[in-house]
Amino acid sequence: MIGYESDRSNIANYFYRQKDTNLNFPAHIHDSFEFIYCYAGETRLSVDGKEAVLRGGEATMLFPSVVHSYATDTFSETVLFVFSSSYIHSFYESYKYKTPLSPVFPFAAYEDAVRTLADPATDHYRIRSCLYLILSEFIKHTEFADCDVHARDLATKILAYVKENFTQEISLRELAKQLGYSYNYVSGSFKSIFHTNFLQLVNGYRIGLAQHLLENTSDTVIGISAACGYDSPQSFNRNFLSITGMTPTAYRAKQAAKRSGGL
Repeated sequence: MIGYESDRSNIANYFYRQKDTNLNFPAHIHDSFEFIYCYAGETRLSVDGKEAVLRGGEATMLFPSVVHSYATDTFSETVLFVFSSSYIHSFYESYKYKTPLSPVFPFAAYEDAVRTLADPATDHYRIRSCLYLILSEFIKHTEFADCDVHARDLATKILAYVKENFTQEISLRELAKQLGYSYNYVSGSFKSIFHTNFLQLVNGYRIGLAQHLLENTSDTVIGISAACGYDSPQSFNRNFLSITGMTPTAYRAKQAAKRSGGL
């Protein structure tokens, strides 16, 4: 299943940092750009259905609304940044209808920029300058192809509709009707765009919201289940376990332990 990271928003000046040892994360999607630098070891990437390997001294730049995942077999040390397009507006406008043929590029010579981004004290102006340095190296080492504009626009419309309606009863047929497309067209395009089915995408959004509510509210699991659009707690628990690898109760306990310094 695909997880939707609802907190990885494309609101202006959103910026998130995360350091990892042995990066592993299941397939997910969000509205922002994502940059990862690998200090040592290697991590396998799956980006938009294509496989790649990120090794020490290399980086990857991922575009918004692309399904991606990571898996470390033995060892990796990485730092990850998720940021809104507002930081790199001119690049976004120039490349929003482009697809990088390879997301991995060398970046060991510019580790100072990575360290600057990793520092929570770095201001917005310095963040923006470092990101453009990264993008300069990215476009130097990466060839781009024109993406299917109609498919990209359809993907944007689908994600916007699902994001707005996933807590309600929702279907691909109703989505097609609301967007003004034939069901056959949307159904035929969906798999090639998202590399999953409609129900899995909806469940990703629902579980993404559930994670946020489990971490930031004291609502009951049953209440959260209903708030996320599930008719039964059993279905909610099953999908939560499938996407996160743990039950909602275990997830809440783990996040609470992290906040208290227990993990």
